[in-house]
Amino acid sequence: MLSSPSLPPDQSLRITKLNKRYVLLSVSEKGIQVGVGSGYSDLYSSRYTNGHHFFAESVALTSSVFAPYRLTVSTWGLVCPKASICLNVTGEAGVEDGESGKNHGRPGGSLQLFTQDLDDESAKALTLLAQGGAGGNAKMSDVVGNGGNGDLIRSVLQPTYVQTLDALEKCW
Repeated sequence: MLSSPSLPPDQSLRITKLNKRYVLLSVSEKGIQVGVGSGYSDLYSSRYTNGHHFFAESVALTSSVFAPYRLTVSTWGLVCPKASICLNVTGEAGVEDGESGKNHGRPGGSLQLFTQDLDDESAKALTLLAQGGAGGNAKMSDVVGNGGNGDLIRSVLQPTYVQTLDALEKCW
């Protein structure tokens, strides 16, 4: 029997970096962790201005996540083990630039969150933000930069209590 030496032994994880997008696909039953202390904690990279996109069986958020350009999380199960977790795609703030103050805040990125199984505690802990960045101040005048525009949040969440109600309705 011939074996293929070009295929890795673990086929459950694929990472693609294409057109300034970082795309992670995982079919592992163990799922992935995203946030501080995981392999996916720094999503601030300007190399991926078309966003970070995670598609996995389950995702555990170890901390709040800041990705200023775009963030997609699509998973069967989402776990938020802390009391407060934020998925944040707020745009970068304008900076103080001396005289003109015309350094405007960047627009917020789009946030997409799709999950089938979300327990009640995780649903209560989760906050989604897509604000525009604050405008920059001028040091030498009263002129300030404009704040950036916010963007869209698309979410499809099915907390446990919704699944329970659905099951009860089928019994009636």
